Amino acid sequence: MATMGMVRACAPPAAAPSTRDAAQVKRSSSRTARVLVLGGTGRVGGSAATALSKLRPDLSILVGGRNREKGESFASKLGERSEFVQVDTRNARVLEEALQGVDLVVHTAGPFQRAEECTVLQAAISTKTAYIDVCDDTDYSWRAKGFHEQAKSAGVPAITTAGIYPGVSNGLHISLNTVPQICLLFVSFCCPVSNVCSSSLECSTQISFIS
Repeated sequence: MATMGMVRACAPPAAAPSTRDAAQVKRSSSRTARVLVLGGTGRVGGSAATALSKLRPDLSILVGGRNREKGESFASKLGERSEFVQVDTRNARVLEEALQGVDLVVHTAGPFQRAEECTVLQAAISTKTAYIDVCDDTDYSWRAKGFHEQAKSAGVPAITTAGIYPGVSNGLHISLNTVPQICLLFVSFCCPVSNVCSSSLECSTQISFIS
């Protein structure tokens, strides 16, 4: 069974200011926390951005993607604190520019199975931006964990594979051993951006698990 991977990081000893600390200085002077959701116009990223906007209305949510028209339309629905940022996750320079002044980057721009490098994670470490992804690929997660020491040295909190699989599924496994009964309700869902419903989940089905 795949397990949740995590790149642990802790703050390093205080060091003399450097030019690489510019992004942190910019963040500390900002009154509103800024979160960049990469893949924000997709189903997973759009759902994450929507949930964040409801959970923390005070956040400035940046919807990152390649389609400006689609991204700007979606960002306008999240509130006046949200905006679209055109980003290509394969371009390290563009990524680092987009992460300037960002407090947290949420990487949902899959499929991770096709990614040969952890470009977003590397950019996050370079700009000292907290990082989390929803990776569901074992190879990618192992590559990400290979940046543990770099993230630790930079003082960057970084978490990989925090999505529905294996993140939530592992949590479900633990819960099944600690609670008498868990009911899961599978319902049809719609993409918050395109409003296209999943045809494979048209019928609602309730399944109960008894420990």
